[in-house]
Amino acid sequence: MWNRTAERARALAAVGAEVQASAREALTAAPLVIVCVSATEDVRHLLEEASSEPFDGLALLNMTSGTPEDGRDLRNWAQAHGVAYLDAAIGAYPEQLGTRAARILVAGDEALFRTHQELILEIAGSSMYVGADHGAANAIDCALTGAFYISSLVSFIEAVRFVHEFGVSHDVLSDLSSYSVSVLDHQMKLALDRVARNDFTTDQATLNVYADAVATFAAGLEGRGDALMVQAATRVLRQAVDAGLGDQDIAAAVTLRPSAPGESARTN
Repeated sequence: MWNRTAERARALAAVGAEVQASAREALTAAPLVIVCVSATEDVRHLLEEASSEPFDGLALLNMTSGTPEDGRDLRNWAQAHGVAYLDAAIGAYPEQLGTRAARILVAGDEALFRTHQELILEIAGSSMYVGADHGAANAIDCALTGAFYISSLVSFIEAVRFVHEFGVSHDVLSDLSSYSVSVLDHQMKLALDRVARNDFTTDQATLNVYADAVATFAAGLEGRGDALMVQAATRVLRQAVDAGLGDQDIAAAVTLRPSAPGESARTN
């Protein structure tokens, strides 16, 4: 292993790590080299620094967080330097790594993934291949970790802060949070099915109903601290209604497309 902070690398030697003196030595020391640093720019820097000589049979798994474009750009670099490249996103907290539940999302050449699958599963036992596009893992990370998971946590924290003002107990919140997540899971699966079928007809709550309800909820939350997430949801659903989707299922909001400032939201 190699670390840009040498002291951190040396500290792990005591528990069995084989420390390399440079990034170049680390990149040529194993059948599969795993890179995980602070940012994609750091990955580019260390790869360029280490590529003064050609690589011979290097297989690289990059687990540094980045954008889909980062994954594709690094694939292009790898192809130009004769490097077999996989891009990945870590779908776990650090303390989960090494367990069966941890998951790493891997994108790129499937045959290369299968070659090194056993090692990857040792790091994170529920790891999965997510597609041939080297941007796919980061796309999932941006979407599900960023747009969904982190946003959901922020929404939950805003909700907890609000209901605490009304004396709702920890036990009640704990019970309701588990129930709410189970309902949400069911609704997400239904939404995915509707998107896959491109059929947003419904005999249940329509977008109009959701839009009116969330506007009421936002009004109830206002004046008791920031409620930015429900306000954002209010805007999105109002855009969907204004785009003519009001009598369809809420999943129809997937057809909204970004609009220029001052323009109404558009659909496909």
